[in-house]
Amino acid sequence: MRKVIFCAALLAVSTFAQAQIPGEYLMPLRSNPVQAEAARAYSMQRSAVAPGDTIVLPNNSTGITDDFSYDSHRPDTLLWNPDAVQPNNGNYSGVFINRGWAIAPVNLGVCTFDGLDFSGQPYDPLAGVNNVAPADYLTSNWFNLSNKSVQDSVSIRFYWQAQGRGYAPNAADSFLLQFNYPAIGNDWKTVWFQTGYTPSFSDTNFHVAIVMLDDPQYFANGFRFRFRNYASVGGSNDHWHLDNVRIMDLSSVFDSLAGDIRYAYQPRTILTDYSSMPWWHYNQSPLPVVSNQRLFIRSNVSQGTAFVSSNYEIRNSSGVVIHSPALTAAGTILPYDSIGFYTDAAGANIWNPPTAGFSGFSPMTGPDFFTIDYEFRAGAQGRDSVRAVQRFNNFYSYDDGTAEVGYGLYGVNSLLAYQFTLPAGVTDTLRAVQMYFMPVQDIDNLDLRQFRLTVWDNGPGNQPGNIVYQQSGYTPDYSADAPNRFITYTIDSGTVILSGTYYIGWQQLAIDRLYIGFDFNNNNADKIFYNTSGPWYTSIFEGSLMMRPVFRTGPDLSGVGENPVAETNMLFPNPASGTVQLRNWNGSDQFAAEAMDMTGRTVLNTQVSNGSIDISALPPGMYFFRLRNLQNDAVMTQRIIVAQ
Repeated sequence: MRKVIFCAALLAVSTFAQAQIPGEYLMPLRSNPVQAEAARAYSMQRSAVAPGDTIVLPNNSTGITDDFSYDSHRPDTLLWNPDAVQPNNGNYSGVFINRGWAIAPVNLGVCTFDGLDFSGQPYDPLAGVNNVAPADYLTSNWFNLSNKSVQDSVSIRFYWQAQGRGYAPNAADSFLLQFNYPAIGNDWKTVWFQTGYTPSFSDTNFHVAIVMLDDPQYFANGFRFRFRNYASVGGSNDHWHLDNVRIMDLSSVFDSLAGDIRYAYQPRTILTDYSSMPWWHYNQSPLPVVSNQRLFIRSNVSQGTAFVSSNYEIRNSSGVVIHSPALTAAGTILPYDSIGFYTDAAGANIWNPPTAGFSGFSPMTGPDFFTIDYEFRAGAQGRDSVRAVQRFNNFYSYDDGTAEVGYGLYGVNSLLAYQFTLPAGVTDTLRAVQMYFMPVQDIDNLDLRQFRLTVWDNGPGNQPGNIVYQQSGYTPDYSADAPNRFITYTIDSGTVILSGTYYIGWQQLAIDRLYIGFDFNNNNADKIFYNTSGPWYTSIFEGSLMMRPVFRTGPDLSGVGENPVAETNMLFPNPASGTVQLRNWNGSDQFAAEAMDMTGRTVLNTQVSNGSIDISALPPGMYFFRLRNLQNDAVMTQRIIVAQ
């Protein structure tokens, strides 16, 4: 029976067909809320690039490169034209810069092409899965190549990958590189293409392509190049990932990446199991911190091994360094070519620097976060750095806050249970369950389907046991128009007191799949249990559900009040420029204010003065503002758009 369910699940993933066999299923997203929010912020800061503004290729072998490792979800306008209009719908380029969709990228960040437009919405919401049409474009600015010739061996080198953590492009789909130059007017010449296919397990490589500029007509003022894809335009389908685009003159095409050693993945949580946990549970429990942080480094050195050393630095939310060990040796990194491919389980390119927990630091008195900056040095081959953010709030989470697909069960009265374990010696009251339901391609009035919010204790064999709480009347909410948008489903006050291992989830009353968000980048499949016909099974899909148990918002200390954490509209205006104001300001109140960008990096840390916060130094974009009342430790967070 398990084998049949597995096959049915794969059928749903590959064909999006309506399932007829009870079991678990994944489905592509209808929209990308992270991309949508980035588009809203970008539309307020966009600046046009005139055709006369041209780039001159430098007279050296380094050329011009975009590795997509920056924080923005939009392409860097130093190389790419921000006004590259889609001819089929008038939107701007729909590519998505991200750190989560690719497998084994060349470095942090890739440029993803799919069936979603600039605003993260389908190009054609009514398009069928086999309706292939032009989709995303990534068009360069104009180049003045009149100082070059064919003899200079000018080339464009890039890395590409099909599918990654997304969906394989169909045979009718394609990924292209095209040239435009004055001799052909407004036409585009295809100089390289790749047709769609389903990669095998061993094909997790990024493939390199080098296209020489071998036509004298290219060498003029007004040369451009662009990448584009043909895809199913009804949603997040048919993924291609682009990395390390470089235009340069080469003495040898084989030295284009010599000496390049980079971080490949965003660091994961330093907690043993969770991406976040309640701060007072952490204070009360033995420190559940990993002994070694697994950081992935990819070496693109053509020959030989690379010798690296490393260090890391932990800062608290006020920006104060609380741990900074000395530089330590970390051994060698093998050339990537000698490995062929790697996954999260492979060891050849995994680096294990020592990682300290928060032992010895002052106990947290409220929701807080820490930043961990990692750096490695590889002698003449350079260095790289990356930042992780460790959060402590009032909930447990396994996920990273973003979903790549939707996960659902098919079958009347199907049960979904998610396993969590409280630290030893900790007992607490469950307040609510937060869920992030995602619009997917086969959604049809699913927001009317009811489920019973359910909590189980731990049964024999570490599976869901007895139901300790169940409440009906809940429905999913699919208005996922912003990232990190979790809907809170409350638990009757004081009725669920937990310790040890427990399970949260639902019993769905209808046959339809409800589709909760599913994060591919953190694998907790062994904690996802489902039941469609009697026995419990663990999930066959590697990832994490966007489901979080919420506990008391503060410790119960003999009647001491709780520390509320809320997302409200205390700051105005929004969007804002120059300053933001604190609503209902009381001059006797004292607030600390912090702003973080979309990667969790702290970009502002100040005190509220006269009810006003100076944001003039912040570049346009989306930020999370966090206010802490210094008198009672109440905390408020709010998203603010900073405009020009």
